[in-house]
Amino acid sequence: MLRGQQQYRSRTLFWLIPEVKIALPNDFRLHVEAEYRAFIFPYRTHQIIVPAFELHKNLSENWDVAVGGMHFLSYQPNDPFEDVDQVITEWRSFFELSYRESLNNKQQIIQRAKIEERFFMLETGTLFQVRSRYRIQWKKQLQWKERKTTWFIDAEPMWQFGAELPLGHFDQVRFRTGLRAPVGRLELELAYMYWFQQSGRAGVYFSHHILPLRIMLNL
Repeated sequence: MLRGQQQYRSRTLFWLIPEVKIALPNDFRLHVEAEYRAFIFPYRTHQIIVPAFELHKNLSENWDVAVGGMHFLSYQPNDPFEDVDQVITEWRSFFELSYRESLNNKQQIIQRAKIEERFFMLETGTLFQVRSRYRIQWKKQLQWKERKTTWFIDAEPMWQFGAELPLGHFDQVRFRTGLRAPVGRLELELAYMYWFQQSGRAGVYFSHHILPLRIMLNL
């Protein structure tokens, strides 16, 4: 849809995210996950992340620090109505710092700052970029059929820095709300995400509507 000189392309996607969380000595935690992202209408693979890992450390009751990395595959072109003609590989490492503040015995505000180092493996060589992310999240504990359920709402803008940024530093912003509940040893998280993103072409933006399902096993 055109608005003046800008074009907004709407897409609907589904994300499936299995994750294992492993408690380690001295307040360390290891998170290992994979992620499959696909367009729904029409169906086509969009992105695959495998593997991804995060090593967390509790610094105090409120502060948490983490480092990690991932192997990221992006199926191009970024259009579900076109056949895949290229798969771009990205290696990514990151550092993040989180602060958790309790509002009362049921509500929390969590802020997270994250820096990512991104290495894109292109036919012309390796492209390096840095991306900064800031997420603020509100969480509330609910009681539903004797099951402790968490309702959350968050927002996360992102900016990129480095070579070949002709359209500026803004990358994307994500808004999300959803529920998380335990099911036996598992935790299930189902959400709705609105993802507004710079497309890489001047005046063209992606407007994504996403249903992420996260399945977590705590060890």
